[in-house]
Amino acid sequence: MGPVRRIAGWHRRDGRVLLATAGADGTVRAWDPSVAPTPPGLGPVAAVAALRHGFGGLLLATGGDDGMVRVWDPVGGREAGPPLAGHRGAVTALAGWHGRGQPPLLASGGQDGTVRVWDPVGGAPTVPPLEGHAGPVRSAVAFRDNAGRPLLATAGDDGPVRLWDPLRGREAGPVLPGHADGTRAVTAVPGPDDCPWLATCGWDGSVRLWDPLRGREAGPVLPGPATALAGFGSPGGVPRLAVGGADGSLSMWDPVTGRRVAQVSTDHAGEVAAVAVWASPDGRLLLAGAGADGLVTVGEWETGVPLLRLALGSAVRGMSVLPPDAKGRPAVLAVGGAAGAAAVALSGLGAPR
Repeated sequence: MGPVRRIAGWHRRDGRVLLATAGADGTVRAWDPSVAPTPPGLGPVAAVAALRHGFGGLLLATGGDDGMVRVWDPVGGREAGPPLAGHRGAVTALAGWHGRGQPPLLASGGQDGTVRVWDPVGGAPTVPPLEGHAGPVRSAVAFRDNAGRPLLATAGDDGPVRLWDPLRGREAGPVLPGHADGTRAVTAVPGPDDCPWLATCGWDGSVRLWDPLRGREAGPVLPGPATALAGFGSPGGVPRLAVGGADGSLSMWDPVTGRRVAQVSTDHAGEVAAVAVWASPDGRLLLAGAGADGLVTVGEWETGVPLLRLALGSAVRGMSVLPPDAKGRPAVLAVGGAAGAAAVALSGLGAPR
């Protein structure tokens, strides 16, 4: 899209606000911002997760330095229930499951080294705290095995990656070694035959690939310096791993071959703190990166050209994306950081070229 030269807003008949942007490339795009920042006074947000529930409803979960997990109605900008209390210290990781006709689940990891699983709609824990980490939990990813069973992987300062069954509240596989100097990020990505793999990056910047069900390393070590990860894949599709770098780079990798397949141009000043990847309604694979500089870049990986840049004005510490669904609801980008959290509907990025 290039630089935005003009921006305008108007109200629809149903009361929603739309934005229009005119770019230097001559295109005009319409956006449904659906932005609802969390109320002032919330404090810094260290982790964020977006979930769909019920008949397309949207929930935004945030974890903060006060040890609370809060669940929000991002359209109305208000809390959907009382805070979820249990962690002793900051909440540093969030992950969620949704879809397949089941109610959503939310997992949180904290500075206290515990992992907790919640019913975000009912506002209560579903299993006892999951214990095993010997230090703060820095990252969590929710995924499913090839039989559709929900699983949770968590990693943190102690290095190992732990695999959990969130429905039964117990470990679900062998502990993976992770990184000796601590594991800062973990994500799921399809491996061969659609079996789930995990990708991790350590404070040394390296990226390692794991077969969590067999408890062993699965692929080549990818060069760094990596700071953030996100996986993508569809049944029978080609897996992709998005990597954010300490140098502000944003790239896409084939995790099976260990080959970098694309790089998106960014203007990040410093490391990329969070990444996300999803498919637009017209089949394009989109990549987002957010940094401590407060900039969020969204680009198309095939061309490497940025489509959208959002300047948030404060450091971003966490990001989550809900992809567009079959009912035409657009992708939702949720970000959290020093100034709180917000959700943005990215309806304009799905338009055919």
